[in-house]
Formats: sequence, C-alpha cells, structure tokens
Amino acid sequence: MGKKLNDFKEKICKKGKPCGNSCISAIKNCLKSKKPGNPSQSTKTGNNSVKKKDPASQSTKTAPESYKADSSDHKALIDIGKGFSDQTIGKAVKSLDKAISQKDAAFKNVRITKKGEAYKQDIKRLVELDKKAKLAEENLKSVAEETMRKIAAHHKISRKDAELWVDSVDTRGITGENKEITFDALVDVYMLTGGQGSPRIKKITNQADRASANKYTGEIALEKKVDRQQVFHEYAHFMEFENRQLAVASRKFIEDRATSAEPMKLKDIDNSVPYGDNEMAFPGNFIHPYVGKIYGPSGWSTEVISMGVENFRDPKQMSSFYKQDPEHFNFVLGAILHSPIF
Repeated sequence: MGKKLNDFKEKICKKGKPCGNSCISAIKNCLKSKKPGNPSQSTKTGNNSVKKKDPASQSTKTAPESYKADSSDHKALIDIGKGFSDQTIGKAVKSLDKAISQKDAAFKNVRITKKGEAYKQDIKRLVELDKKAKLAEENLKSVAEETMRKIAAHHKISRKDAELWVDSVDTRGITGENKEITFDALVDVYMLTGGQGSPRIKKITNQADRASANKYTGEIALEKKVDRQQVFHEYAHFMEFENRQLAVASRKFIEDRATSAEPMKLKDIDNSVPYGDNEMAFPGNFIHPYVGKIYGPSGWSTEVISMGVENFRDPKQMSSFYKQDPEHFNFVLGAILHSPIF
C-alpha cells in the first residue's frame, strides 16, 4: 500500500517466527536479556413515533457501532472482535477452507478412480474446484485488505493527523531506511488502533540488541535493523500501559488458555530461544509460547495484545493470524475497536 494503510509493505521475520518482540534471526542478540526489576519489557429510541421511510431511500449499510465495553472483560472484547470479523475476514476464510476441502476430496477421487469415464469426470470436477479455490484465495486477499481499511475507518483518524503525531515523537536517533520504515509503520499502527497508547510514547531509538518498550520513560528501543513487526509490537505495549484494564483482560485471556496453574521459566517452555532466567510465562495453547509471558501479577503488562497487533502489520499476515487462532485474533480486534467504559 505504499504509504497508505491499504498498502502495507510486507516485512516478515526471516525465520517466520517472532522472538518475543524481535526476529528469530536475531537469536544471538536475545542473549542480552533484561535484568530482574528492570521496568523495560521485551519483545484481541426515546420517541415512540416512528416515521416510515421510502424503501428506495434507505441505505443497505448498517450504522456504525460504538463497541462500548468494559476493557477488563476479555470475553466482551472477544465478542466485539467476533462480531466484526464474522462479517469480514471470517466469511472469506471459511469460503477458502470449504473450497480447499472440496478440492482435496476431488483429488482423492481422482487417485482412486484412475481410469474410464468416471476418471474423466473426476478430473473435470477437480479442475473446476481448483479454479474455485484460487478465486476464494484471491477473494480472501481482497477482503483482508478491505478489513484493515474498515478497522482504521472505524476510528475516523486521518493520515495527516497520524503523521502529525509521529512528528511529535522524538525519532532523531533513527536514520536512513530505518527512519522511513519506522515512520510508515507508526502512522499505520496509529490509524489501526485509533491512537491508543500513543500519548505515552515519547522517544524511539534503534540501537538495541533486543527490542523493548518502557512504560515509565515512554521509550521504544528498536533493533539496529528495523522492520514493521517490531514497530507494531512495541507500539501495542503502550495500549496496555495506557489502559490498565486491557492488561487485566489480557491476563484473564492467558489464564483461560493456560495448561498450568503456575507460570514457568519461558526458556523451559520454549528452548529454541535463549530467554533469560527472569522471563516467566504460562504454558498454554498460544500461537507462540511468548504470548503466555507475564511481568507480574494481574494488571501488569503482558504480551497478548502486542503479539496480536504485530500480526496486523499487513493483510497477508493478518489472514494467517486469523486462521491460526480466531479467538486471539478477535480478542485483539476487540481491544482495537472497543470504547472503554470507565
């Protein structure tokens, strides 16, 4: 999408998996983990008289919803996200899954039949279903892009306003290509989230061995090689920093998915990355073990929203996230869309 929200540049981790807030390709840099006690964090009508309207003048579009909810209610946030995704990307994903399932079944028939008129009919059917699956795949791509535009449009924030906010943040320590990537990603994530958490962000640098977000200083420390995943992830931490109730909801989300009543050392759950001894997480059914990471008791920050928002960095990754874990997707989407009730 160039520099517009509907043209996300795909910047995917070289190894295809997150190392907390950074790429697995930077595992060697993860050795420098945070010390205990360091506040820095690494990286879902009052009038009874109603006038009848001329059917021709009525819009077929539904009125935009307010999505008001208790920020600490993780199930309410999931419901908000589900209501939105069911009518957008969810429908497209289900259509694609059905088309692929039908194609796979037809392929099995071809292998069983092998000859004769029935074989010819099976081949014809397989070709038709293959075309149908490709169309469904193209449709998903289009719907994902439109879904991202609709999410951003919900907040009614112009790109100019987003750019003005980015200009207010101290990014003097970022230069060259890193500065352009950071700027574009910040504008997009600001529009996507409605600016949640942005008032707390004061400064961004990019000389860290491992990306982090500091709730006390308002600083984001990116790695020497910046990508969109890092920016989206670290920005999203400030959504929980600004709204403590989102951190409460995230902790509930983790505990609902946890397969243990007590947290464990993250490195004992996932030994593919050299996490520090002080990094604790609940094991559970997550898209990545890092989602279960905690920083203290309920109400303290988590990685649930940040690990989710980083997957909204482009339409393709967002679609993959939805297919992997619809509930986590809907929780994060609900957090993005909801209006807090204080």
